[in-house]
Amino acid sequence: MTELTQFVRGFQKALRIEMETMRGQKGSFEVPLFNGRKQNSAFSDTTTRRKYVFSYAVANEKLNAHLECTLLHEKSEYLVRVASVDTGSVQLECNKNIPLEGKGHTLVIYPWFLYEKLLSGLSEILPGHPIDNALRLFARSPACALDRSPRLDHSGLNASQQRAISLCCQLNPALIWGPPGTGKTRTLAALLAELLHQDRRILVTSTTNAAVDQALEQLAKHPGGHPFLHQHKVIRMGQNAVSHPEMTLQEVANARDQDRRARLEAIEDRLSDLHETIRKAQEALDQLEQTLAESQLNLFSDPAPVPHILPALRSIFSGRRGPLLAQLPPDRLVTTIAMRLRRLQRLHDLYRLRGKALYTAQQQREQQAFTEARLVFSTLANVYLHPLMRDASFDVVIVEEASIAVLPTLFFSACMAKEQIIVVGDPKQLPPIVQSRDPFVRKALGRSIFSIAAPTPLTSHNVALLDTQYRMHPTIGDLISKLFYHGALHSATTDLTHKTLVEKAPFPGHPLVLIDTKGHTQCKYQGHHSRCNELSALSCVALVRSALNDGLLDIGVITPYAEQARLTRDLLRQENLLGESIECSTVHRFQGREKNMIILDLVDTAPLPPGKLLADQSTTSDAARLLNVSLSRARGKLLVVADCEYFLQKIPQSTLSLFLHEARQVGLVATRENIPDHLS
Repeated sequence: MTELTQFVRGFQKALRIEMETMRGQKGSFEVPLFNGRKQNSAFSDTTTRRKYVFSYAVANEKLNAHLECTLLHEKSEYLVRVASVDTGSVQLECNKNIPLEGKGHTLVIYPWFLYEKLLSGLSEILPGHPIDNALRLFARSPACALDRSPRLDHSGLNASQQRAISLCCQLNPALIWGPPGTGKTRTLAALLAELLHQDRRILVTSTTNAAVDQALEQLAKHPGGHPFLHQHKVIRMGQNAVSHPEMTLQEVANARDQDRRARLEAIEDRLSDLHETIRKAQEALDQLEQTLAESQLNLFSDPAPVPHILPALRSIFSGRRGPLLAQLPPDRLVTTIAMRLRRLQRLHDLYRLRGKALYTAQQQREQQAFTEARLVFSTLANVYLHPLMRDASFDVVIVEEASIAVLPTLFFSACMAKEQIIVVGDPKQLPPIVQSRDPFVRKALGRSIFSIAAPTPLTSHNVALLDTQYRMHPTIGDLISKLFYHGALHSATTDLTHKTLVEKAPFPGHPLVLIDTKGHTQCKYQGHHSRCNELSALSCVALVRSALNDGLLDIGVITPYAEQARLTRDLLRQENLLGESIECSTVHRFQGREKNMIILDLVDTAPLPPGKLLADQSTTSDAARLLNVSLSRARGKLLVVADCEYFLQKIPQSTLSLFLHEARQVGLVATRENIPDHLS
């Protein structure tokens, strides 16, 4: 059995087990749709598929082009295919007519569908496919040296960021370890500019649209990227970037031939008008023929009245001719309208042929734009979903936020790299999300790629650590460095950097505060084995209110449990505190984000034992990574609501207890009663 076969079969086995678990536990995901409208599909080769465009309010990573989903409308279900996804709108294809009137539409997405497509994609990696770089990334082959050196001036980067650029020019595979606030995305933009100037074709991919778009936005700010952006050599596959919609595949193709696109749009408009005119002509003809038939059946009664079709005649013919034709007897009017209908249909067919030719040319232009692109941005899902990606290859494949990517997607993407694979991420933050508890699945899907490619990242020769953080107040940053990065993470910030934020309420002058609930709250199970603690949620609401009253905005409330997040959001909403400036969610939603102030609600206390999300004693556990992500979102202020003695007694050797012990030494310890305007 070849190594390729071993990898593919192992991944497929794990994916099938995970899919069964997802079917049993997760159910479907629903996206409410509104403002539905049918779209002209006159140029489509398949006349049986209708196209519809709907708006949606909240984006989600599960909404991807080329998905097959179910559309619910009132009591009916429709099998649809997602043709494309833009910011705030989605185009669907369906073999049936979808009624647009009545109550709203809901798109039902089954999350395991992506894994079905990944299974199919893995099976298409044939023997003889260039998998050398995938094997190198997964430590089945040794790293190899590259005979390259940086061409651009990177003096604007700090020393560790410059070392990362040099490593990526010298070694394959290369790993960039970017702890929170260390300028990981800025470094990636500089790396992309460098590789572009080395005339290398690059794929940048990540699990989330947000990470892809952040990398794209940073490149747009880098002088080295400007020539390639202006020459339309950079493409964003899939969902539009809000700030750079002109970089989608269609927009890049349009920019290369604006005249063709203008002609195509004009033909689309003309066809739409013709289609409506033909419909009205056919309706008028049907009415007149029915009138004539009724007159012939009633020979001894008065003739049936001629239907009132003057408005239709004005649309079918010119404005002046319509009223004159309305005076003709029905039989002559039938002949006149039938002749006009045949001419309209011939004209429609002619425009449709012209449009199809232009549409085909547009598709060819998109194919050409993709082939000639020097840099392609795409989510990992689009890498195996999009038809243009199916046979694509790149000199360099870069995976951003690689630590949270499931291993089969990384293997699949690495197989597209002809020369080099580069991964960027932080092994000390959240790993891939896996539902199954099966040990084989946890090993095949749930590990960070760093644990395979660089088990000891601080000493690995193929890892470049970005060692200077610019986000957090040094009290917070230094504590995170000690707990999670063996003291290797240094703070470029000082007490003055965030002075304005620190001086705000609650607890002015203190960047790190423990609000010790001291056994005065209770934790209970809620929902599907989740947890909630009403009094600690009320404490978080009081902290938010205090901050807002003092003008402190951009606040995140983080909790390990979905039910506690829901409860806290409800309480914030009741006081009109929830909005753009205030977010409340679980830890996973905050990875890659940052806020002026973070409130971390740990929830757990008597009578329940510590939950598995927090209780793991290992410093390399998922619990430790969850804590690291939670704490490192804060810029100026970090407030932790916890029953300190409860954790110190129940899980004394855990990273959480170590944090509580260290935080007591360098931060302020307060109680619920010390919170300004607290709700008792």
